[in-house]
Amino acid sequence: MNSTKYDKSKEKLAKDYQNLLKDAEELISSLPGEVDEKTKEARARLQSSLNSVKDRYETVEDRVQEQVQKTDQLIRDYPYQSAGISLGVGFLVGLLLRRGN
Repeated sequence: MNSTKYDKSKEKLAKDYQNLLKDAEELISSLPGEVDEKTKEARARLQSSLNSVKDRYETVEDRVQEQVQKTDQLIRDYPYQSAGISLGVGFLVGLLLRRGN
């Protein structure tokens, strides 16, 4: 995936995620202040889940960015080997697809 497609996908995912968080936070704030015990428990679980999702998203985003940078550096360090491996994998996939027909 080239960098522009990656950036567009990343932006769309981030926008979708932000919309989800916004909707969840609006849901939590729209619940009335005086509620029964079950509603309080549900609100607390939703808030806990929301915080957990935020933390996971940030962690995953950091890990993906780190791996993208490592892969980019590896390809820059070994351009001919990377091209050779890509060619070999492409050839094998082509053989397997051709064999399946």
